[in-house]
Amino acid sequence: MKAIELQNIPPKGYFFKDFGEILQGKCKTDRLEDIIGAVSEINHIQSNTLGKKVVVSVVLKDLKGNCINCNLWEIYGSKFLAYYNDPKNNGAIVILLTHAMVKDGQVSNAWSGSKLLINEDIPEIQDFMSKLPTNEQKEKPTQSAKSLSNWSGGSQYSPVERFVHNAKCMSLSQFCKIKHETLCVTVATTLKFAVSKYGWFYYGCTRCSSKAPNPEKAYECSCGQKVEQPIPRYKIEIYNGEDDPMVYPDELEMLLNKKMAFRVKQTLSASGENDPESIILMTPAKDVVIADKGEEVDFEVSGATQLSGTKPSKKLKIEPSS
Repeated sequence: MKAIELQNIPPKGYFFKDFGEILQGKCKTDRLEDIIGAVSEINHIQSNTLGKKVVVSVVLKDLKGNCINCNLWEIYGSKFLAYYNDPKNNGAIVILLTHAMVKDGQVSNAWSGSKLLINEDIPEIQDFMSKLPTNEQKEKPTQSAKSLSNWSGGSQYSPVERFVHNAKCMSLSQFCKIKHETLCVTVATTLKFAVSKYGWFYYGCTRCSSKAPNPEKAYECSCGQKVEQPIPRYKIEIYNGEDDPMVYPDELEMLLNKKMAFRVKQTLSASGENDPESIILMTPAKDVVIADKGEEVDFEVSGATQLSGTKPSKKLKIEPSS
């Protein structure tokens, strides 16, 4: 045998699976696929504590706007977290996963043979990055409220450190002028309730904050939860000014006149107006309340929590809009 210099050796070829076909089930479960996409959100993190395996679940988005879940197990999840938590890495994250397993509309790395490339300097990733909208190229993906609350792997961080993780600190006036998707922390004082036409409470899922289609019937929620009996949740607006005690129960008064830190994922609605998708509140006493936007209810500052069925409530009075 002897060494020979070969010219023009073709580079590694990738055959990326279309996200639309994955969502439509047009793929074989016994075939491994190449996947490329931008991370739009981290929705679950599980550490290797208590004998559990490391897994990071992210939402991948293609250039057509299709989104799929991608689960990165063990060394793949650890590699992603190491990159994500490095303060030197800012902006969008594009990942390329080879030999990925596809099942039930989502993908994951194979136990052996997969290769994970994160923002690598290769033509495929650089070309994908260049085609992203300019604002998305500069935005680092955020963690959902669920992933933050379930982050057992962040035991080395205090509740306050997790609260401000990857968030921009700004005043309330700056927050109201945001024109692009941002994760931020702001401080404000709650002074007044403003009840909308939907009322101050609704019946929803026992797992997430989605509204139930019928408060008296069992159903399967879009989050996958089988709900036998929808539970009441309250969802209210809070503004500056005087409040009317006739439009909400006395029990909610504990939310007023409180100085709180708000962790908000700010998105833009179709109308171009600010639309907080997820809000976490932290009081000076370090009590943390997680609040998510539910279906069919559109509020500027909202909270979702279970309402005690043992407390009496006042008759709701809805003022006509002026």
